[in-house]
Amino acid sequence: MNGENYRSSTYTAGWDSLKKMLDSFGNDEDGIECDYIGWHPHFGWRIIDQEFAFIHDHAGDKPIYVDDMWTTISSVGYNFGLTIPGFCQFNAPAYQPSSSDWAKKIYGDFPNSLFTGNDPHAMLLTELINENSEITNWYYARHAREVVKSFVTAFGEGAERACLSGTNDVPEFRNYLLGSIGWVNFIGVRSQGYPEKPSYYTYKLLVEMLGDFTTVEKFKISDDPRTRFYKFQRLSGPLSVLWSETGEPPPDFDYRNNPTGEYVTFKNLDNIDSLKLIHIITDTLNTVPQEKTITGVNGEFTIQLGYEPVLIEGDIIPITTDVSNSSPISLSSSCELEQNYPNPFNSSTFIVFKIPADNLVHISIYNVLGQEIRSLAENHFNAGSHKIQWDGMDNAGESVQSGLYLIHFTSSDYTFTKKCLLLK
Repeated sequence: MNGENYRSSTYTAGWDSLKKMLDSFGNDEDGIECDYIGWHPHFGWRIIDQEFAFIHDHAGDKPIYVDDMWTTISSVGYNFGLTIPGFCQFNAPAYQPSSSDWAKKIYGDFPNSLFTGNDPHAMLLTELINENSEITNWYYARHAREVVKSFVTAFGEGAERACLSGTNDVPEFRNYLLGSIGWVNFIGVRSQGYPEKPSYYTYKLLVEMLGDFTTVEKFKISDDPRTRFYKFQRLSGPLSVLWSETGEPPPDFDYRNNPTGEYVTFKNLDNIDSLKLIHIITDTLNTVPQEKTITGVNGEFTIQLGYEPVLIEGDIIPITTDVSNSSPISLSSSCELEQNYPNPFNSSTFIVFKIPADNLVHISIYNVLGQEIRSLAENHFNAGSHKIQWDGMDNAGESVQSGLYLIHFTSSDYTFTKKCLLLK
């Protein structure tokens, strides 16, 4: 774990018990059978990768179902104890009662200039109770951003299913005792007519955008884990989701137009010099997505990321990243065969591979009997990423039957095989 153990030894026994339980779940031969691991990652996306690695270390490859997520800031502080975010055990610094820096290291953009003093949680709770519009609007918009990042990270790190806590707020929880859960849901309280919050619209847009995804790939574009790049393969085409929380929150809180994170350079594998960039984070005034066109040169694009995640349509991969804001590094240092997309497919599918140097590459399709049915490529390719298409035909130009097939990749130094499924 990367944290400094927020509560010292308080949770040591709990962690030891959890390890023992997961060890048993991963070993069906001990008489305790387990079909999946249900995980409850309260309050955010930042350490889901660490949590999932922890689960796999002890429970093997059991599928992970995220049965409940809260994705907003707890509005009570350290001393309340019970509702402090669970992820603090992974990434929190030691508590500093004379400073609010410990909270900023957890949340990134909280506290900010809206909050004063050393107990920002207490001020947040007070201002929510007092219906301070500026803080409430910021809080709700931040919740919407966290919803996107939490779901994208959960699926990007391997969750098979995920759900989010978030029906309606309960007025009895909007007080100084239980205030941490009085404002965390998608819609407000009954007395106000259950008003729909920004997170409600954002969640609906996210489902519309990613509801048909089949696989997801994570790219490491920075040495800082606060910068993320996930590419979803969808039946409707690839969609990437990117963000970076390495900078300060924008002073005017215009997260959309003033990103403060790292720059990323990526390539469109279709060599198209225009792509659609989509903002689905809503606020109390804007409940529809904002789309704009970004332009590149020779299929390459460079943009600055920020706290607000952006969605980019098109088949893109990173080619450089600015880890230190001054020294770009190449990410094409190894050979890789990516999973085809879409998968399963019913007519044609794309196969993407990367090679670190110029090389002779042979790509073929085999049936489950080990017979080569189609040779797709046997050519010299330049270093970098490439994409080819299989149209579901064999070498004789006949359509193959539905079923499982193997994509076989060979070069002078590497051999890879991926499974693909044709459904008609």
